Amino acid sequence: MSETGYFSPNTLAEALDLLDKYRVRAVIVNGGTDIVEKISNGTVDPEAIVYIQAISELKIITETKAFINIGGAATYKDVLSSALCKQFAALEQAVWEIGSPPIRVVGTPAGNLGTAVPAADCNVALMALGAEVLLSSKAGKRTLKLTELFVGNGQTALKDNELIEEIRIPITGVNAASAFVKLARRKAQDIAQLSVAVSLTVEGDTCRYW
Repeated sequence: MSETGYFSPNTLAEALDLLDKYRVRAVIVNGGTDIVEKISNGTVDPEAIVYIQAISELKIITETKAFINIGGAATYKDVLSSALCKQFAALEQAVWEIGSPPIRVVGTPAGNLGTAVPAADCNVALMALGAEVLLSSKAGKRTLKLTELFVGNGQTALKDNELIEEIRIPITGVNAASAFVKLARRKAQDIAQLSVAVSLTVEGDTCRYW
């Protein structure tokens, strides 16, 4: 393993400066539940590790007119504790399936989206809820649907100087409901063999889904 620099920026601007400088030679560490293992076994050998959990502006969960916005460094525990996220049953059900309580304290939805792990429970729920991501770099911001973000197994449309600033889930209203179920070989702390999520909105006699 080559010498690796460790950086813990305090602002989004500082993080984007680092990503712009190191580009493909940098990795973002958020909760670290996926990427740290890859660094440890030599699958990934970065020149710079950019740890973003100290960036307070990325840890908040807010509501705008059309979306619930989950910051790129908000943890699974933050999601479970947020009153704003309670309206998305599929998301809450998926988060409860993720690892153990210690993992939910450090792991993040944005981190799983960024690594594009096929068996990531939260990713399935977020896709069913019609979520999108706000991506940021020094060049500016852009928004992608999750169907556009994932391009293959472990592959995303993220550029090498971008990070996920926030996840945006559309607010669907009182006539909407969602659910998530997971099939695994055992009940606790196991990778899914199959995960299914659905989000439905009833309009008169019509049932619409994402």
